[in-house]
This record gives sequence, structure tokens and C-alpha cells, in this order.
Amino acid sequence: AMFVAVVVGIFASLAVHMDKSVRRNRAFVWWIISRLAALVAINNIAVFLLYFIQEKLNLPAREAVDLAGLLPMVLGGFVIVFGLVAGWLSDRFDRRALTAIGALIGAAGVALMVFAPALGLLYVAAAVIGLSYALFNVASWALGADIVPKERAGEFLGLQNLAGAGAGAIGAYIGGAIADHSGYALLMGMFGVMFVLSAVTTVMIRSESRI
Repeated sequence: AMFVAVVVGIFASLAVHMDKSVRRNRAFVWWIISRLAALVAINNIAVFLLYFIQEKLNLPAREAVDLAGLLPMVLGGFVIVFGLVAGWLSDRFDRRALTAIGALIGAAGVALMVFAPALGLLYVAAAVIGLSYALFNVASWALGADIVPKERAGEFLGLQNLAGAGAGAIGAYIGGAIADHSGYALLMGMFGVMFVLSAVTTVMIRSESRI
């Protein structure tokens, strides 16, 4: 359901756009799908983190709340620290490759979070996801600047808000149903799959597909 919502949803949303050149710009379409898939994971991991911790570690409510508050602080700290480095890398290396790598790092962080046998590794997982967040967002935006037609940058970058707007709905509505039915560990695993989908669709961005 998440896969269909991300991939088919973007194609369906752009299908109603009056200008067919937008839909023919396959590089742009794949870029939006890549961003949406990653943002589904990035924006919703924190939303369900408390319940995941309670399920995984079986902690008392107070301890689970404290831990759920500390982990995003670790993640955010690494976003701030690595943000400048990510910008430097995006100016000097292939932005498509960096975007895909950032998404794969996120998948690795989620896998570590789900399978971590010890509490300390959850902090490591949060740091890894923070690195992913910084690298993906910086490199992805730089990649988008390369893709969109310069004379219509405002219009195209406005359309990419399909990714930001859709991420919360897909992660919360579909993700909530997954968690209620199969547990929060599976839901976090699905967020990892979304990171992988983001990396795959980033690789599908080809220069020859641009207009």
C-alpha cells in the first residue's frame, strides 16, 4: 500500500497537471518519488518512535518517554553537524549518487534500530539516521536544482511539495494501520523499505530523460 501510494500517487497527481511537459520530464517525476519515499520514513520515524520503544524494550512509560525524547536529539545533533559537510560534498561530487547513498544510509539506520540487541545501539541508529537525513536532504535539493528547468523553477519546485504533503499522510494513515495490525517493528521496517525505494528511484533519474 505504501509503495502504491508513493509511486502511483505521484504519477496520478501529476496526470492532472495541464502542462504535459511536466509529466514527460521523467527525471523530475522520479525525483519527486524519491523525495516522497524518503520523507515518508524521515518524517514518521519520530511519530511512532515512542510506541516502537515500548514494544521493543518493554520499558515503563516514563523511561520510554525519556528515551523517545533523547533519540531525536541525537538525530538532530548529527543533522546539524553533518549538514555543512553534506553541502560541501554536494558541491564536489555526483549529487544523484549522494542522494542514493543518503537514502541507503537511512535504510541501514532503520535496520540497526529494528534489530539492535542493546539500548546503546539505538543511539547509534539515531546518529546514522541523522547522517542520512542531512546527506539526503542537501544532495536531493541540489539534484533537484539541476533537474528543473531554470525558467520554470518556481512552478516545478512548487510541484515537488507533493512529496512533503504526501509524506505525513502516507506514513501516518497507512503506517498506523500497519502498526495496529502487525506491530511497530514491522512499521519501522517498512520505513526502511521506503528508504531503499528512494535510493532505487534516484538511480532511475537519467540525464537523457530530462527536458
